[in-house]
Amino acid sequence: MTFLVSAACQAGQTAFGIDPVLIEIVQFAPGFAAVVTVLLFRGSTRWRFEFVPGTLTGPGVARIGAAAAAAGILILLTVALCAAAGIAIPVTALSTVGPPVAALLVAQFVGACGEELGWRCFLQPTLVTRAGPVTTGVVVGLIWGLWHVQVIALGPWYLLAFLAATVGMSIVLALLLHTRGAPDLLVAGTFHFLINIGLLVVLDEESGNAAPEIAFGAAALVMAGGAITARYLYQRVR
Repeated sequence: MTFLVSAACQAGQTAFGIDPVLIEIVQFAPGFAAVVTVLLFRGSTRWRFEFVPGTLTGPGVARIGAAAAAAGILILLTVALCAAAGIAIPVTALSTVGPPVAALLVAQFVGACGEELGWRCFLQPTLVTRAGPVTTGVVVGLIWGLWHVQVIALGPWYLLAFLAATVGMSIVLALLLHTRGAPDLLVAGTFHFLINIGLLVVLDEESGNAAPEIAFGAAALVMAGGAITARYLYQRVR
């Protein structure tokens, strides 16, 4: 259903002339599909979802901070790998991309939450009841990556690197959300938003150049490995 809704969103983006730099309305497809699924199959699906009230307590703020820190570390690690490999880092000021910066930031955050409403607030908690968070992270990450069908046209190396990135990020989010209770839209949305902004500023990873995407995918897998190791050590200490 998500793929069908995505096609309709893409057509609407073109028909209404919405600037894709500002926001891509296809980002709302996963959330919309999740809502429709719940409405159609109420008796057989579970909707596990926390919104603003549950996140503004002390633990909630800490979770948002952890998500922001994880996003920042991932971007810095990607930049470090690019620098080590001699890959150009085309730094772009947000003020030069077209839309007003404030409007861009708001639209990007709303769009990120639109995606995460489906991926991390519906699909992930549904699957995690049948498998562990790491397995769930891999599955959701692959679906998330393949949902970006335009990436397929950029070549096999770009596609593999992109899938490595989505799987790595999905594992990190799965572990972060799993260890702290029910998935949270603001936690996942903050992570997703900061990653998108970071890539827009320092990488331009949608240009079709496979090299920076490979660095990003490698950085995401390294972070995922670190998160899995940290969880294992934490469980051993407990």
